[in-house]
Amino acid sequence: MTRIEHYVASGRSTFMNSTLIQDAVLWNLQLLSSAALRVSDACKNEHRELNWGHVCGLFRDVARDPWHLEPDNIWQCVERELPTIRRNLAAIMRPTTGQY
Repeated sequence: MTRIEHYVASGRSTFMNSTLIQDAVLWNLQLLSSAALRVSDACKNEHRELNWGHVCGLFRDVARDPWHLEPDNIWQCVERELPTIRRNLAAIMRPTTGQY
């Protein structure tokens, strides 16, 4: 998530005008979704404050039609979804590793 935040730090206009940044953000959303799929059921049950199904499906929801990606959908996800996911993951990860 830190990489996504780094890529979008210049703002919406820069993001919308750079397919390179869009691709980087999309790739990292895919990694985030894939990682969430690999979290054990025990961990998911222990940390229900995070909507695991939503995180697992994040990439699928953003890239509904991979042949016609909508940069606005990607930006909305970054703006609306990631802050909550980050907060919840931070609460889960800090006690054990101190990082996320």
